[in-house]
Amino acid sequence: MNVNQQLMPMRLLTVSALLRHLPEEHPKFPVVESDFCKRHAGWRGEKISAITLMHFLINSTVFTTFA
Repeated sequence: MNVNQQLMPMRLLTVSALLRHLPEEHPKFPVVESDFCKRHAGWRGEKISAITLMHFLINSTVFTTFA
């Protein structure tokens, strides 16, 4: 079974870079930080659900193939 590595979305990488370069005193910092937290949580959730699904498919007897 081929398994593709799940990469971080470009938007998440962009917001992460902006957050690193934006000073904490900037008026938009809380907005950018909130956006980053939401996007990162969503990406981690998708990653965890993909891993859980993969473990289910590997260990399941329903999807076994007959030779």
